[in-house]
Amino acid sequence: MWCILFGLRGAHMILEEANIKDLDYEEAYKTILRAESTGLNRAFEVAQRVLCIQPHPDDTDLAAGGLIARLVEGGCDITYVTMTDGSIGTFDPETYPEKITSIRVSEQEEAAKILGVKRLIWMNYGDSSLRPTMDARNRLITVIREIQPHIV
Repeated sequence: MWCILFGLRGAHMILEEANIKDLDYEEAYKTILRAESTGLNRAFEVAQRVLCIQPHPDDTDLAAGGLIARLVEGGCDITYVTMTDGSIGTFDPETYPEKITSIRVSEQEEAAKILGVKRLIWMNYGDSSLRPTMDARNRLITVIREIQPHIV
């Protein structure tokens, strides 16, 4: 959390220095975009541990694989927490849930290896049956306390 706050403070300083009230619309817009990206870049530069919580195997790789690779390249330790087993992740009626789970776990492990993610945590809730229960909440809290991530 402190990384995001640190980054946003940096963005705020850029906006103050630019005296945005005196700029035309286009220049103000460009200044705001630059400030936002600078703030986020600073947050990611100082983060050492990132926790990615995904509902299904491969969600983080598909949505943020490039960012994950960049963070790993910068020395960041990435942990994936996969909430469900991915057992419904096919339209093939011949593929039973246990088989698709096995396939998706293998694919996730390989993708993580390629990106440089060293730790995968599997919660193994049934695909499409995850609910906001105390069990799920407590298990996530335990992981967050153990990892102590700078960014979630």
